[in-house]
Amino acid sequence: METRRVLIVDDEESIRNILSRMMLECGISVVETTNSTSDAIWKFAENHYDILITDINMPDTSGLFLVRHIKEFFSDCKIIAISGDYAILEDAKKLGASGCLTKPFTVTEVMETIMKEY
Repeated sequence: METRRVLIVDDEESIRNILSRMMLECGISVVETTNSTSDAIWKFAENHYDILITDINMPDTSGLFLVRHIKEFFSDCKIIAISGDYAILEDAKKLGASGCLTKPFTVTEVMETIMKEY
């Protein structure tokens, strides 16, 4: 089976932990996390990721900037945007996010969204 790589970007540690656990349960063998968009950009410069899961409302730089950047330089990466603000998720879709999750989300919603990306 091909190794899939996922990067999770969220400033809330609990969200990163929950999503990491779900990815591993889905059979994804490489899951990395970070709490900042700037660190995510560095991670992408050093590694290839198949899926990016990013919060949009981040304290350092908007997740919308990250979505735009990743689609521009890593167009084959699937992006799942998460936010409590539905309108911002629509903006993320326009920038290239293929999936969106509204906080608070359920385990089922996360699993369905991830499985759509595979």
